[in-house]
Amino acid sequence: MANYIVTLTVAAGKSGSATFTAVNGSGLTNSNPLDLQIGDTITFRRLGTGTGKFTGLAIFTNNANFDIVANGANVTRTVASGGTTLDGIAGSNSTGIAVDTFFFERQGAASPTYSISAANMNEGTSQNVSVSTANFGSGTLYWSIDGGTDFSATSGSVSVSNNSGSISITATADSTTEGSETKTIRLRTGSTSGTIVASDSFIVYDTSTTPAATHSLGTVSNMNEGANQSISVTTTNFGSGTLYWSIDGSGDFTAHSGSVSITSNSGSFTISSVGDQTTEGNESKTLRLRTGSTSGTQVDSATFTLLDTSTASGGGGSGGSGAGGSTTGTAVYGLAVYGPNGSSVVFGTNLRTQNAVFSTTLSAVSGTTYGPFSVANANDTSKIQITSDFQASGSSTVSGSQMIITKSSTGFTFRHTAGGTKTFVLTAIQIG
Repeated sequence: MANYIVTLTVAAGKSGSATFTAVNGSGLTNSNPLDLQIGDTITFRRLGTGTGKFTGLAIFTNNANFDIVANGANVTRTVASGGTTLDGIAGSNSTGIAVDTFFFERQGAASPTYSISAANMNEGTSQNVSVSTANFGSGTLYWSIDGGTDFSATSGSVSVSNNSGSISITATADSTTEGSETKTIRLRTGSTSGTIVASDSFIVYDTSTTPAATHSLGTVSNMNEGANQSISVTTTNFGSGTLYWSIDGSGDFTAHSGSVSITSNSGSFTISSVGDQTTEGNESKTLRLRTGSTSGTQVDSATFTLLDTSTASGGGGSGGSGAGGSTTGTAVYGLAVYGPNGSSVVFGTNLRTQNAVFSTTLSAVSGTTYGPFSVANANDTSKIQITSDFQASGSSTVSGSQMIITKSSTGFTFRHTAGGTKTFVLTAIQIG
């Protein structure tokens, strides 16, 4: 706010002290106005002899015309709203005959200015963000933070009193390591999405560390050729997704790799071994759990033994008693076996021409199907005879009707209905 003095005197000119004078026949003009703003005050005084008359006071709070006699009291007026861009005040000196006009260029109120200041902060902490204004006074402004997350609130209002206010913001703490982030807080008018009048950027420092995920295989047991087993997988800090597994080497299994679906840090998959007729002895195998792919990063492993339950075919015998291994026998006796479904399976009288082409000992759960076991021409009864021999323990018995062998041209499957877990020797003999 400025204070000015307008003096009606005999001296001419416009001094640097903002004291304005005019004499008869001269004065301030349109090209030499006095800039005023609402709230400025003007003091009128009379220094000459006689009476000074002041008229045209429309831009003042009290716009009545007035006179000041010689040595009379000064008159002060305050610039009010209204009026035109350029207003004039006429002053006359009764000692002369001319009227001087003083021109005042009335300005509107000064535009408000705004500023907001935020400091860098750690996640999980709070800070007060200062708001300052000029020519605003008191009222409500609004704020927003870019990004949409990482804060307990990302927008709101701020009450400004006497051109000052404060905003409290809180950065949330999390367990994800995403690095430090630059955020911008914006001061607005009208609403949280209104006109931006000030802004400031600051850093939210990442103080968290993401816990490492862990992955582990459950118990991996030794297993017989031709058997299956389910493998459990547990994880921590992994949640849900896909992991992968692989078994070293080739052969011996229906599949050597695959995927496992993890839901809420838990999953399982099945490995299936292949029964064969080759006696190669027990083998050590390694199962590996991986991320990314079946050849990806190994995160756990387990070693187990694949038990060889097969017997290779023996050589042919000669004479009354041969030395043909599993086919040794005499030429004068046949072999009768109480076979599947109660049938009597009779082999030829010359056992030397008959070879055991498959044999395995199987611990079988009642109702579970095992196999398929690979035996060429398994369904050709003129060439292949398949037997199941229950290994009795105590008084337990299994009838032929409780042992079910299902054959195909390339192999067979086995199951029993005797209840519980029982041991059988499965044998396939090729007739010469």
